[in-house]
Amino acid sequence: MKMQLQDDHKRENNVIFFGMKEEQRTESTIESITNLLENIMNIHINPQEINKAYRLGARNDNKPRPILVNFTTNWRRNEILKNKKKLSQEIYVKEDLNKETLQKRKELLPQLQKERAKGNICYFVKDKIIIKEAQDGKRDKRKRDCSTSPNNQAALAPKKINKANSMLNYMVRGRSESLSTPSTTKNDH
Repeated sequence: MKMQLQDDHKRENNVIFFGMKEEQRTESTIESITNLLENIMNIHINPQEINKAYRLGARNDNKPRPILVNFTTNWRRNEILKNKKKLSQEIYVKEDLNKETLQKRKELLPQLQKERAKGNICYFVKDKIIIKEAQDGKRDKRKRDCSTSPNNQAALAPKKINKANSMLNYMVRGRSESLSTPSTTKNDH
């Protein structure tokens, strides 16, 4: 369990891009990733925000190898995963997960598809399915219902306090009390 936690921590800033063609040009992998992010996903990224980027596996002429990209910050990784719908169908991006989590997700996939068919909102978080039941079978974004205003707003409204007036009353009351009570000293007798 401890090894799996360490492995997850090591992968938390990683994403894997699939379907990017391997070009014979001298363009580096980092340059091709930054070009993809800026031109297709409209995300401006500095090359310094990418810790490392490299292709996985052995070279194969038939299909392009995936690219593992390690970002310096987790929020940049999350921004890319949020905007992955902007990519074309031949290029897609996924989070970097360990083999155990991938296997668990593969086993849970039929349940996820069944819940989505029912109209529920569901998604994976690590190796678990989060299911949120849609209200009235709708999958639209629900807005907060408008609240009804009370009939008698004047009775429910807080009383306004005039701070200047209350301070003046306090000072006058304090002075008048101090003037009205005679002071007793030892020398009066």
